[in-house]
Amino acid sequence: MLRALTLLLVALVGCSSSLPRPATSPHTANEFVDVPFPPPAVRADLVPPRTHDDSVWIDGEWQWQELRWAWRRGSWVVPPGGSTLARWETKRAGTQVRHAKSVFHLADGGSLAPSELRERRFKRPGNPACTSPAPASFEQP
Repeated sequence: MLRALTLLLVALVGCSSSLPRPATSPHTANEFVDVPFPPPAVRADLVPPRTHDDSVWIDGEWQWQELRWAWRRGSWVVPPGGSTLARWETKRAGTQVRHAKSVFHLADGGSLAPSELRERRFKRPGNPACTSPAPASFEQP
């Protein structure tokens, strides 16, 4: 009995979320695309240390890439001011499957994929993008 209570306590503490998250909003109808089948089960992400005081954690997600599902790992991002996140979602209606990837809805009515914020993180002054040359075995003749 004591062991069961200990396991329950560990599960509750371990599964609780203390990560800072962005404000959320629902997807718009035009953000969904038809896909032939639902994504696989969600993968676990290892959460690295927080990169910035204003950063929030965006969970990993499955993204449809023409013929297959691809896993995009979670990461820390600094969301644009006044934005909300519509988290990835898959809906099924009968035999039809529709999917929407995560997107930030901006205050000006636009939208921005979290991956665009991840990529911007590496292009800031003082944190240049990787410019190492490709290994010789990768060079084209």
